Amino acid sequence: MKTFTHEESGKIVRSELEEGERLLWHGQPDPKAAAFHNARIAFIGGIISIFALWWMLAAADYGIPDFSQSMKLRIIESVAFLVLMVGLGLCYTVRIAYVRALGTIYALTDRRCLIIHTAQRKTVQSYREEDIGEIEWMIGPRKTDHVMFGSPEATVRKGVAAMRRGGFYNIADGKAVETMVREVFSKPYTVRS
Repeated sequence: MKTFTHEESGKIVRSELEEGERLLWHGQPDPKAAAFHNARIAFIGGIISIFALWWMLAAADYGIPDFSQSMKLRIIESVAFLVLMVGLGLCYTVRIAYVRALGTIYALTDRRCLIIHTAQRKTVQSYREEDIGEIEWMIGPRKTDHVMFGSPEATVRKGVAAMRRGGFYNIADGKAVETMVREVFSKPYTVRS
């Protein structure tokens, strides 16, 4: 999958706008930053895969180490293939995150925030004023920013994993986007005591 040009992503966003709705900003996450976010998971997957390969070689009697012919050990050794698949799956999360970021478009209008996923089938998450919770800006990996805005209730209700709030992740101009989101939804900065 290739990344969208600014004009292509703008056209996709405009097709989702309601009557009289104005587009204020749109952009895409940095796919390399999204992939980098999963680097630790891939590293753990690599370690698991190496261990599983060693385990499979031992099960095939290549002498690394020499297990007895006990049936219990043979059953345990046969699980190595499943462990290898889990390890390889964890390694593949980097690629999945990269491709998912390529197919994601973020947009801010005068009425709502949109998260559009176009990878396999087009899905649109729309966050209106009642769905906007505390707005947070964070510095992410590879000189990218995150702007989180979805209230926990709205995030669960919209079918998004509850571990991650709705927001624009791995964007280049996060502070400016945060300011625009605050202006559109009249959410002033709050000071925590």
